[in-house]
Amino acid sequence: MNGKNKTLEECYDEQVKFQKEVAKKYGYNVDVKNIPEDNIEVAKYHMLALLEEAGELVKSDKRWKNYRNTYYDKQNKLEELSDCIITLFNVAMFSGISGKELAEALETKMNENYNRIREA
Repeated sequence: MNGKNKTLEECYDEQVKFQKEVAKKYGYNVDVKNIPEDNIEVAKYHMLALLEEAGELVKSDKRWKNYRNTYYDKQNKLEELSDCIITLFNVAMFSGISGKELAEALETKMNENYNRIREA
């Protein structure tokens, strides 16, 4: 990554490259041939990892808990949000979903949500 702002699809494609390096160097204890590919074992691993990342996100900002909790670490929250997004990319890529498909689905869903509030 070179620091310039990238599209969602470009970020996804960078993560695909990274996962190919991970698979080459460390493996997944399962056969990974092409990424993205539908590989339930690796997708399952990343779905579980997402739960851990979501927990870390919750810990970065305790203000939701009650009025006594004032803990908020913005930098850590940004890091944990990024970890969640990266892990979601991994779930998508090991479910056989391309970056283009994910970006299109996200845009469609955001438009649906927007239309719901306009029609209400």
